[in-house]
Amino acid sequence: MKKNLSIFSFIITLGISSTLVAQNIGINGTGAAPDAGAMLDISSTNKGLLIPRVSIANLATIAPIVGSSTVSILVYNTNTTTGTGYHYWNGTTWVRFFTGDAWELTGNAGTNIATNFLGTTDNNSLAFRTNNIERMRILNTGNVGIGTTTPGYRLDLNTGTFAFGNGNVRTETRSNAGLQGNAGAQSGFFETSTPTNYPSGASSWWHLIDVRHSNNANNYALQLSGSFFDQKLYFRKTNNNPAQPWTELLSSANNPVSTSLAADYTVSSAGWSNIAPMTVTFTATKTTALVQFTCSGLAYTNSMAYVQFRIFNSTLASSVGGTMTHMQSYDDTRGTTTPWSCSFSKNMTGLTPGATYTVIVQGQRGGIWGTLNAVINASSDPDSQHMTLTVFP
Repeated sequence: MKKNLSIFSFIITLGISSTLVAQNIGINGTGAAPDAGAMLDISSTNKGLLIPRVSIANLATIAPIVGSSTVSILVYNTNTTTGTGYHYWNGTTWVRFFTGDAWELTGNAGTNIATNFLGTTDNNSLAFRTNNIERMRILNTGNVGIGTTTPGYRLDLNTGTFAFGNGNVRTETRSNAGLQGNAGAQSGFFETSTPTNYPSGASSWWHLIDVRHSNNANNYALQLSGSFFDQKLYFRKTNNNPAQPWTELLSSANNPVSTSLAADYTVSSAGWSNIAPMTVTFTATKTTALVQFTCSGLAYTNSMAYVQFRIFNSTLASSVGGTMTHMQSYDDTRGTTTPWSCSFSKNMTGLTPGATYTVIVQGQRGGIWGTLNAVINASSDPDSQHMTLTVFP
């Protein structure tokens, strides 16, 4: 009897504070009819609607709700592990309602870097997509992959590439080669038109390759540098000294190129004639190259003569320079011969670095008496007679 009375009292109370119109229900303090488009119309100026509060331990199951798993069931989740807030059941999982903590499409204001972030709060990786295709992934280990879902490095581009620096060619500007790490120096590839602490005399455009120690508080680095405009290359280890001197590196292209006469030879022409075995071909490493020539031989008995040698640049069809030697030998009674020797040294100029040149020894003889020829017995008397041509590129 008591139970029936309680139900009857509830119905009377509901009738006083609510209005039923056909199948619409209105709950308010004024007795106003419910909105015609609403099944339930709740109106108050100082009260709210209290949704059932439950603890959802697993968002993938309907529990703790029992008796139904109908789509759109609405609850307030109190479980801090799965995320507090309003959730609705979509048939397979609980979905949290959008709140003001979400990242807006047009950006967010008033964020706190210490507490606001874009990412995950569990041990799962994070993927970024465009056109619904994954473009980048951040693993739960912190590795970042672009074009790969399994990055093996802090930044893994898989088969891709990247660009930075001047003109996106991965070369940056660095004018002071002596710069220390904590002053901004980094390992890398650099260029400058105002070189400081580069090789002595450096001006205009220079390259720099810098490999630095990991401790920015010191200045230990291995460096290579060179001008844009020649083939010279310089090296140094800074050894904690920004003005550490540079050393020029010499390659096989910088080695002297030399040839010597191997057979006996007689200069017998009154005009310039090539001494065919005496040819040197070289590649210029700068705009000049040093040429050195030495020769020794014999003059014929009872002659008043001279011999001339010159170095001829057959590539440019021009003479580098030469020498002239008096070799008079006059003896009516014993028929002796007179030794002679000569040498020549001069810089070739007007060369183009990287270009190939050929030079050859030319000779001629002249005089007023006797046999005027000059003899070089490089094979039969190598201890006293020779001819050698050397070029220093």
